[in-house]
Amino acid sequence: KSDSWGITRNEIIDKLVEKGIGVSVHYKPIHMLDYYHRKFKYKSNDFPRSKALFNSVISLPLYPNLLDNEIDYIIATLNDLHTRYSK
Repeated sequence: KSDSWGITRNEIIDKLVEKGIGVSVHYKPIHMLDYYHRKFKYKSNDFPRSKALFNSVISLPLYPNLLDNEIDYIIATLNDLHTRYSK
C-alpha cells in the first residue's frame, strides 16, 4: 500500500480507469529489462530504490491536446481518491 494513500498503486490505477482516466505504468528499471537481466544477471532486488519507484509510480495522461477541463477532472479525481482512502 502507498504510505499516504492507504491503497495500492494498482488499486489507484483501477479507480482512475473506472473514472475514465487512462493511466499506465511507464517506468521500468533497466535492470528489470530482459536484455540487461540476461546479459548482466541482475536480480529484481539488486536495486531496491529503483524497484520501489517502479512499484509506486503512475503515468498520468500527458499530451499536447489535453484540455484544461480534462486536467481539472484528473486533479479532482486524484484529490477525491486521496481524501477517501488516505489514512
